[in-house]
Parts: sequence; structure tokens; C-alpha cells
Amino acid sequence: MAAARAHGRAGGRPSALDADKLAAARARQERGESITAIAKHLGVGRSTLYRALEKDDRPAAAATNAAPVWAVSILGRGPYGTRQERQNRTHLGFG
Repeated sequence: MAAARAHGRAGGRPSALDADKLAAARARQERGESITAIAKHLGVGRSTLYRALEKDDRPAAAATNAAPVWAVSILGRGPYGTRQERQNRTHLGFG
């Protein structure tokens, strides 16, 4: 990978939407056109378009500072807290 990057190439699948297509999609969305119609016109799937628009909306700082989901589970706190916290809520009638 390092050698490929040194030659200006990166691994992975190329993006289906470039900056121009994304700008066109955003403009059409602001005019009230449906995501389905925009995706069909651009020749991409709806989920691809939703994902690209979502990525474009997120602030860069929020995307880089957020802890990954796996880090939370490694630390022993899942999305619902530790086992002890879940038991306490259940015991007290909160969950």
C-alpha cells in the first residue's frame, strides 16, 4: 500500500459520486426533487446517494473526534452501560 500511495494510487473501490455529481445532487435536493429521482438521473443507488449526502453534511471535527463503536465495547460499556448498570436499572424498575 505504501508503494502504491507513493505513486499516487490508493486502494479500494472508486467513489460512485464525484464532487460535481454530489453538487448537482445537492442542488436538485434543495429544489425539492426526490432522492429516488436524483439517484436515477445520476445512475447511482439511493443508498449510495443518501450516504454521500450524509457524509457531506457532517462536520469534519465531529467525524474525527468521535470514539469508534468498537472502542466503547472494549472498555466494557456497551450502548446500554455496563452489566452492573443494567442490573441496577432493572432492579430499581427503570428498564
